[in-house]
Amino acid sequence: MSNKVMTQSPDSSEQQTQVPSAMPQPQPSSRRGGLWLGLVGALLAALAAIAYSAKLTMEHSGLEQRLLESQTALEQQKKTAATLRQGSRELSQADAKSRSSLKELQSKLDAYERQLKNLEEQRAAAEKEAQVYKELQDKLKKLVDSGKLEVGFRRGRMIVALPASVLFDSGEAKLSKEGQSALGEVAKVLAGVSSHRFIVAGHTDNVPVKKADFSSNWDLAASRAVNVTEELVRRGVWPSNLSAAGYAHYDSIGNNATEAGRQKNRRIEIVLEPDLSALGKTLGKGKKPE
Repeated sequence: MSNKVMTQSPDSSEQQTQVPSAMPQPQPSSRRGGLWLGLVGALLAALAAIAYSAKLTMEHSGLEQRLLESQTALEQQKKTAATLRQGSRELSQADAKSRSSLKELQSKLDAYERQLKNLEEQRAAAEKEAQVYKELQDKLKKLVDSGKLEVGFRRGRMIVALPASVLFDSGEAKLSKEGQSALGEVAKVLAGVSSHRFIVAGHTDNVPVKKADFSSNWDLAASRAVNVTEELVRRGVWPSNLSAAGYAHYDSIGNNATEAGRQKNRRIEIVLEPDLSALGKTLGKGKKPE
């Protein structure tokens, strides 16, 4: 077997030992495509940034609008609150004024009611007094008709007047028989009026007394009043309901210049004291004098 020596030609050796060349360079059309893609991406990014900025701007505008609306509402609420506070103050003032007016009106009403009550009490007392007077007049009618006495009113008081000629002899203080009889009938009536007091008053004319038993017309008038009072007590009238007084000729009801007038002045008066308890309660609420 023969051995063949492989020999390489220089060309083939060069071919075998050649270093591979660099990557092939892109063509111009490929480069343009890449540029377009970059531009589009940048444009999209820019558009996205613009859209986001616009969104932020809109949201900011919305926030500003809501903030403005909130501020406006707040100002309105402040105005409303101020109006309400003013109204509350006015109502409080009006309420205080109303309470003051109401209190004043209530005070006046209370005063009127007290006055009305007092007037009603006085009217009731007056009606009661009138009833007493009427009963006395009715019971004394027989004596009045017989001319032994007169019943009338003077200075707001009921008076039973008995002529001195019926009770006494001229210039005397001692009761006559006729006088005692007349007083007996009067006493029966007065004894039934236990709720009132009586003043027995002696009166004379202005002619000076001539008898030595009496120092003056005062003395004669007072003595006659005392004797009449004692006779009424003997006839059943309660002593604590009687008092005696002498007026002499200083409380005349007739003209002392005439005989008829002087005769009218010579008299005994039994004065019914009015019941002023209701009036006393009205004026002083029943306070006792100090």
